[in-house]
Amino acid sequence: MLLNVIVIAWTARSEFSGDNARLQDLEVRWELLLPALLCFALAIAAGTAKLVLIMNRTTGRSSWRVALRTVIMGRYYDNITPGAVGGQPFQIYYLTKNGYSAAESAAIPLAAFMSMQLAFIALAIGMFAFCGDLILSDTIRVTAWIGLLFYAFFPLVILLSVIFPKAVAWATEWVFTLLSRLKLVKDREAAVAKARRHIDEYSGCIKGLLVRKRLCVQIMLLSLVYQAAVHIIPY
Repeated sequence: MLLNVIVIAWTARSEFSGDNARLQDLEVRWELLLPALLCFALAIAAGTAKLVLIMNRTTGRSSWRVALRTVIMGRYYDNITPGAVGGQPFQIYYLTKNGYSAAESAAIPLAAFMSMQLAFIALAIGMFAFCGDLILSDTIRVTAWIGLLFYAFFPLVILLSVIFPKAVAWATEWVFTLLSRLKLVKDREAAVAKARRHIDEYSGCIKGLLVRKRLCVQIMLLSLVYQAAVHIIPY
């Protein structure tokens, strides 16, 4: 964290030092700092509450302290690793160190991640439906829709695997067979096995949440609050 602060300070100094024109063009709205901090606090609180619910459902026990630190750690490592892929591994490691089994430590972040993805998709569709006219550029609008389709592909595959497991298994094998014939995949069987393993892991988490519909609704509402609060911060 200290290294990140040093890098940010060095970058700011390099960008703005000795250039008064840039500093004059920079408008700082200090009155918006408090609402931004409140949004951050709301996001962390929603993420922590959601993790506590998932812990209780998965293991029958929970800790607000562990949940809070797990959420903060995941958010921190997501922001400093390429592709935002560092959060889950560190969350799994931290949960393992706090007395959760390997299976529990993997299931809790996976369930939280899937609910977060589904909440983002729901939020994005809602924004397109009710606020789509605010996007004046057709290029940006088309790009946003394409981005949403790519983002939604994996979660939708997971949901379909819960509803139609045989169809998804057949489609997975067909896709990798095609990729193998196009010389884009070297070992078709290994690729299919890896894809099925990941799909089974995520679909297992979804099944565990869908068993209790009230819990599922609570988790989705908290995920929506988290996503909304995080995406309001830049504005």
